[in-house]
Amino acid sequence: MKRIGFLWDEITDFKNLCQAVKNAARGKKKKQEILEFLFRQEYEVLALQREMKEGLYLPQKYHIFYIQDPKRRKICAPRFRDRVVHHAICQVMGTVLEKSFIYDTYACRKDKGTHRAIHRAQNFSRKFTFYLKSDVEKFFDTIDHAILKNLLLKKIKDRQLLSLLFLIIDTAPTEVKGKGLPLGNLTSQYFANLYLNPLDHWIKETLGIPGYVRYMDDVVLFDQDKKKLHNVRTDMEHFLQDSLAIRLKANATFLHPTWQGIPFLGFRVFPGLLKLQREAWRRFCHKIRKRRIQLASREIELPEFVCSVESLIGHIKQGNTWNLRKYFLEKYCLDFENRVL
Repeated sequence: MKRIGFLWDEITDFKNLCQAVKNAARGKKKKQEILEFLFRQEYEVLALQREMKEGLYLPQKYHIFYIQDPKRRKICAPRFRDRVVHHAICQVMGTVLEKSFIYDTYACRKDKGTHRAIHRAQNFSRKFTFYLKSDVEKFFDTIDHAILKNLLLKKIKDRQLLSLLFLIIDTAPTEVKGKGLPLGNLTSQYFANLYLNPLDHWIKETLGIPGYVRYMDDVVLFDQDKKKLHNVRTDMEHFLQDSLAIRLKANATFLHPTWQGIPFLGFRVFPGLLKLQREAWRRFCHKIRKRRIQLASREIELPEFVCSVESLIGHIKQGNTWNLRKYFLEKYCLDFENRVL
């Protein structure tokens, strides 16, 4: 693929930076740091633009905390002005990376997402007898910086942009020097998606696997031949270790008939049915209870609460969950039953 240049002026354009402010602030405008930035938005954007153009921009210290979702995860959240920079980059760079992706990768892409990935997997489950499901062990923590930078060099030839991307990679807090991307950076999602792009092309173009779906590091391969998928698993392990310095998670890699259902993105995907997984249901209940507490303490307003509940229910509505939704809303959110069921 031809390397792309002349992106820097578009990224540092005043309008692009203002749009980045809008996107970065969406849903978070009550936070003090963001309110202060928005109050002085024109001054802050011009200062940020000047720093970027003169090569003086430096990321600030990350805010580090932990969440339980469902396992304990370390989140490294950049400061708001740094999030603006990340959005400004991704608004432009995303279109460049998009050209190199295969059709069936669904994370961080316009008109893709989890729901399309789930339904695509279900469509393949109707056509093929067997599936191979796997994900990468400690994916974000084990991404090799040298390999990632080389992948970026193959896509982009704009030296100023590459310098900024490498700065973001090198200054992010990680456990091991030279490895890992922080959860919490928008750029981390794009970098991670790019990192597995060679795997996508290898599986589709070299191995010729007819059915394949990837959402970040969750991959599902489909075929009629069980033995072929068994051999692919071994080949894929070697490819990931040799080319990308990562490995498959052994206890999350398995080969089964599609009629048994595929655990994928919070659902168990059957050819004619989508069942919500138990852990996904627990997370759903926990999140809605949390929103009710926030509403009662006036941490959020009623319209924001309704919007959040509708979004959460909109996700699980992708599956056969009518009875679950009816039970939960009758018990906890009766006032919103007719609106969101």
